[in-house]
Amino acid sequence: MENRYMVTMDIKKGTILNARLKQGDTDSSVLEVKLIDNGVVVDITGQVVEFNFLRPDGVVTTQDSTNGVSILDATNGKFQCILKNSTLSVAGDAKCDIIFYKDGKELGTKTFNFTIDDRINSGLLSIASINAQIVELQTKIDEIKEAYEAAPNENSLLEVVNARGGEVDLATKIGKIESSLSEKANQSVVDIRDFGGMDDGTTDNRQPLLNAKIAAGIGGTILLPHTQGNNNNSVYYFSSNTAIDTQDIRLDVADGTKISYPGNLQYGQPLNLERDTKFISTIIGTERLYPKDQVKRHYIGESDIDKSTYSLPLTSDFVGKFITWQEPTVATATPTVIDTNNVKIGVGVGSQISALLLPLDIGQQLIANGKSFTGGGSGTPNFGVVALTTSGKYYFAYVGANTNGAINCGTTKSGVFVNPTARPMFGAYLSYLGANSLLSVERSGQNSFRAFANGVCITNGIVDMGDEISYLGFGAFNSGFTLTNFVVGNNIPFGGIEPLNFALFGDSRTADIYHNWAYTFKDAIDGSQGIRIGSLTNYAVGGHTSVQQLTTMQDANLTDVDYVIIDLGTNDIQTSVPLATYISNIASMVDKAISVGAKVVIGIPFLFYSSSFTGINNHPENYSGGALYRGALLQYASANGIKIVDTMRVVGMTTGDYDVVHDNIHPSFKTSELIGIAYAKAVLGDYLTIAK
Repeated sequence: MENRYMVTMDIKKGTILNARLKQGDTDSSVLEVKLIDNGVVVDITGQVVEFNFLRPDGVVTTQDSTNGVSILDATNGKFQCILKNSTLSVAGDAKCDIIFYKDGKELGTKTFNFTIDDRINSGLLSIASINAQIVELQTKIDEIKEAYEAAPNENSLLEVVNARGGEVDLATKIGKIESSLSEKANQSVVDIRDFGGMDDGTTDNRQPLLNAKIAAGIGGTILLPHTQGNNNNSVYYFSSNTAIDTQDIRLDVADGTKISYPGNLQYGQPLNLERDTKFISTIIGTERLYPKDQVKRHYIGESDIDKSTYSLPLTSDFVGKFITWQEPTVATATPTVIDTNNVKIGVGVGSQISALLLPLDIGQQLIANGKSFTGGGSGTPNFGVVALTTSGKYYFAYVGANTNGAINCGTTKSGVFVNPTARPMFGAYLSYLGANSLLSVERSGQNSFRAFANGVCITNGIVDMGDEISYLGFGAFNSGFTLTNFVVGNNIPFGGIEPLNFALFGDSRTADIYHNWAYTFKDAIDGSQGIRIGSLTNYAVGGHTSVQQLTTMQDANLTDVDYVIIDLGTNDIQTSVPLATYISNIASMVDKAISVGAKVVIGIPFLFYSSSFTGINNHPENYSGGALYRGALLQYASANGIKIVDTMRVVGMTTGDYDVVHDNIHPSFKTSELIGIAYAKAVLGDYLTIAK
């Protein structure tokens, strides 16, 4: 007599087979599976199905098309497995991992649990299983009773409810405990080495992982330990990247251990990781650090908390000005108010900028369109942003037609005309940087402002006029215009600049050897404050002192680099590079960065503990002499106005704690994350909205 068990399996959800199979019912018990994806049938045409069973005694058996597995209806995702004696020979809780192949390549896996009853005691749990659950349940009940008896009389009801975890009815609480016991029964922690896994970089861990997943069960954890000693050679190799699917289990990969696989992980492939883990593609030769929670990102800019407000300015608040081009001559003009949304100014005399301006408070932005241009000859008028100081200095950043695709900025800030300079922009913006651009100008400080065209910063950051700003607004050269759609914004988060390019210099704490902070730094910057990363080049090399890194920087192409971050000193301290030489090398690196127009951030190195404190192999010079290097670097940076990140202050005392430095020198993942965020904050601090 055939016993057919129908299973509908959703590839996005866990599945528990609600059936109790009988020990020894071979060739008569059939698992018929229908595969769906969120309720939609999955077509498995051309695929091969394999069942891997983990018996209650820990033995793994396999059934495929040669011994009981067949496709019933590929189009409708139906297949079956006639269970054999090798699968049903032992009673107890069993697990199954179904693997799908196509053209010899593994497509994915799906795990479920079921129970095999003893032929005589069918339907009954084992005595050992019952006893174990009773002991655990009784312990929890005793805890609830103790809390019940300890509750004060005057607050008895509230205290009892709290003691029961929010449950008013004790029976309900106990029922939930029983439910959680059965849930956790199928979750366990297993070691991949127990299934033949090895982190030698060559052993194929595909089948060991699949077997470990079956043993761990849905919600279980698989340990991938580091067994290669104090080096960087702990690598678990997998011949198939789909085997790394961790939808139903969690991988606990040891600190410093890597995962190696061919090709790329599929987009959206689930990675449920205990800690940040580095994955290596053996085909394309790239490494990527996957965070323990791929959904989490480090957005730390003000764009996370939008405090902006908008209002309509009065047309009567606008003032008109005629500014003579290339001369610090400003004359007052009378604007024409058309209606509450349109203000007009005519053409100035000769080569003049016609301007419509407002007095703005610090943190305010004026946003508007310019239209209906008159005069000025043919072509697109040069319409742009105007800043005017109390002493008559002006700044005119205008959007104009330009054959090389740039925004031109003509300025007079000190009474002497500065020739227009071209600032290259992205090609994608050129199609709408025209006369009708939506411009905005923000008063960033008492003497400073910044401006945007269609959301793109056209002043390359904050412009300091040197004098107090009296008016900000918009103007057109040799043309009158109408200002329309004008609003005033307050505390608008900064953004819209060109992608920033970074260059990192340092030793093994920065180099991509262990777990460097550059991953978190990039993640934290990209998307915060409206800032994107264009490129991040890591020139750091393990073992380098400031001597070698200075040479590396001198040979590096730093063209178009916006920020240089220098994190050096650990090896200088350990190898006793003279203090004066160390500071001189850092100063030379800073000079090189500044010479190409880059901003500089200097990291003050750790003050490590010596081996006498931790028993870990490390030079005592870090403890006894490190403070002098730190102090001298801090003084140099302060004297020269260089931004500083004190990594010791960020991380706190190391004390040989593996959670901080895993070998008393190199930061752990946790520490690298803290350092990366600290550097990101230092950079983002240059782009904060001034007013709060």
